[in-house]
Amino acid sequence: VMEFPAIRYKKAKIQNEFADNLVYSQKQYYDLTVIEKNPEKPLTGLISKFPGIQWVAGFIKDNLYHEQFTLYY
Repeated sequence: VMEFPAIRYKKAKIQNEFADNLVYSQKQYYDLTVIEKNPEKPLTGLISKFPGIQWVAGFIKDNLYHEQFTLYY
């Protein structure tokens, strides 16, 4: 049973930067979904201020507020 607020995440991709045919830099990307019962969305407000985060979409399903983000570092 999932309790709320909740954060669901999955790895989306790894982006490599190359120099001399070697990886010299790598970015990890994750898809996050923040799920809350509260329409004021306090957890969403906190997550949205993280460095390397980008808001993608928001929707309501089953009386729960979902906000989707992409996080990279």
